[in-house]
Amino acid sequence: MKGKRGWLITALCAIALIVVVLFIWPGIVRTEMAERKKEENPYREPERDRYVYPITIESPDWFSYSVPEKQEMLKIDGQSLRKMSGSMLVEAIADYPYLVDVLLSGTLEEGLADLADHCSAYAELITRENYQAVFTQNAGKLIEYYADNPRSDGQTEAVTGLLQEMIRYYQTKA
Repeated sequence: MKGKRGWLITALCAIALIVVVLFIWPGIVRTEMAERKKEENPYREPERDRYVYPITIESPDWFSYSVPEKQEMLKIDGQSLRKMSGSMLVEAIADYPYLVDVLLSGTLEEGLADLADHCSAYAELITRENYQAVFTQNAGKLIEYYADNPRSDGQTEAVTGLLQEMIRYYQTKA
C-alpha cells in the first residue's frame, strides 16, 4: 500500500509541475516582458499624457479656416511646452497636421527650419540639450508603436517615413 501511495504522490507532484511549467509560468514571463516593453517605450502606456491639437485634418471644420488661422490654432502655449517631456514633444511633432509639409520645402534642412517656425513642439524640442538624441530615441519608439497601432488619420506610413528621414538627418549631424 505504501508503494502505491508514494507512486501516487510522485505522479501528482509531476502533474502539478507540468501544469505550472506549461500554463502558469509562460503567463508570468509574458507579463514581465510586457511590463519591461512598456517601460522601454513610453508610447505603449495606455494612460500616458498626450497633447491633443484643437483642430486636425479629421476635424469637420478643418476647411473652414485658412492656413495661417490653422497654424495659429495649432500653437501650443509656452507653459505647456516647458512641462512636456521629450517623448511628449516628439509625439506632438508627429501629430502636427502640417508635418508632411517638411518635404515640400526643397531640402530636409529647409523643411525643418519651416517646421520650427510653425510647430511650437518642434521649436521647443530644438531648444533642449541633446535634442537630436532625444528626437532620435523617441521617434524610433514612436515608429515601433505605430507598427502595432496605426494612426486613425491614415497617415501612418507618411509620418513614420518622415520620422525615419529626420532620424537619419540627426544621426548624420551628431
